[in-house]
Amino acid sequence: MDKKRVLWLSLGISVLTLVSCLGAKENFIYFRTFFFFASGLILGKKWGSLSQAIFLAMLFIISPSWLPSGASFFPYIGFLLGSLCLTFCVGWRRSYNKVPVTVSFAVVVFLVFTVALVYSQSKVMHPYFPFPFIIALAAFIYYFFRMFKSRHLIQLLTFGLIVNYLFSALFSFITQLKSLWFQPFIRVYLNLVPGDFLSLLVVAFIIPPMVPFLVKKKVMKEEQIFQEIKI
Repeated sequence: MDKKRVLWLSLGISVLTLVSCLGAKENFIYFRTFFFFASGLILGKKWGSLSQAIFLAMLFIISPSWLPSGASFFPYIGFLLGSLCLTFCVGWRRSYNKVPVTVSFAVVVFLVFTVALVYSQSKVMHPYFPFPFIIALAAFIYYFFRMFKSRHLIQLLTFGLIVNYLFSALFSFITQLKSLWFQPFIRVYLNLVPGDFLSLLVVAFIIPPMVPFLVKKKVMKEEQIFQEIKI
């Protein structure tokens, strides 16, 4: 691997993420998965995590005012910091040809939990509340079974997302011990889940065609990513 190329690519992704974040402002939280997924898959656990850590450092220094205030502040911070766990997890497992049974089990539990949570909340929310979840979940299930060559990739990305959510929940709990932390966390969680499902599918679509280019440019070796998405 050409470390110089990887370093420049890491910095480039950091700047691209920052520009997108400053443009979208607090709404960037809905697109964060795209950048953190892609960083882990393309650059691996070391360079991918470094890239997004540089992004967060630049963000908090240049424009800390974009962060929301009130009850959502700590959950948002938790999701952003947890995204580093997502990048590391995806980068760490990206070269494995098989997804462990525990990962598959965690994905199933995550989907069941989300469906149960949406169903319980739909009883007290507007009638159209479940629609985005239904669309996102239907797309996820459809492409999970349709994209046979990338199915392990989708499982890996979903598992990274689960790690992100668990870290966020723990962060919210630790930082708000004396207040009601669960409801703000759930509110942000429910806002993000549909977009995270769709971002996951977008990454699963665009990464395989990019692999030959990245291999040609010596950013990554062909064996560093799933055999299912090799040329």
